[in-house]
Amino acid sequence: RDDEFLVVEKPARIATQPGKGHEHDTLLNGLFAAFGAQLQNLGRGRDFGLLHRLDRQTSGLLVVGLMPRAYDAIRAQFEKRTIRKFYWALTWRAPKKPSGVIRRPILEETDDRKTARISSAGKPAVTAYRVLQVSQKPGQHAALLECRPVTGRLHQVRVHLESIGCPILGDDV
Repeated sequence: RDDEFLVVEKPARIATQPGKGHEHDTLLNGLFAAFGAQLQNLGRGRDFGLLHRLDRQTSGLLVVGLMPRAYDAIRAQFEKRTIRKFYWALTWRAPKKPSGVIRRPILEETDDRKTARISSAGKPAVTAYRVLQVSQKPGQHAALLECRPVTGRLHQVRVHLESIGCPILGDDV
């Protein structure tokens, strides 16, 4: 943390921001407890400092702007894709190729909750991956993958991995 921004480790099973069913138990609620005046100063137009989000079940690092200048500069880096995000995923099996790029359009839908699926009616989505490790035990086919979403679609990594036959272990979405 410095005066301009902070990096927060978000645990799994914590929602990043308030929404249906999670009005008071989110990471952003906790950030307001510690940095409320600064985040209120950024306002809704700057997402109260949140520069990106992670799904509730996903753990990882989040960047949060504390000052308008820092928020705007980091947001511009996300938009220009000069910031690269990496995800590690444990999958049911290893992909056929040890590395590759998945280019499949993703359609976002909203019913009771937001979902996403592969569809030609969706927006372009690109995820690069590489296999880091494959289970060596007989009868087990799990793999650890490093995934880099080039685009930023809802549920992109999970949808793309599912589409190549490598669903994420424990993913109930």
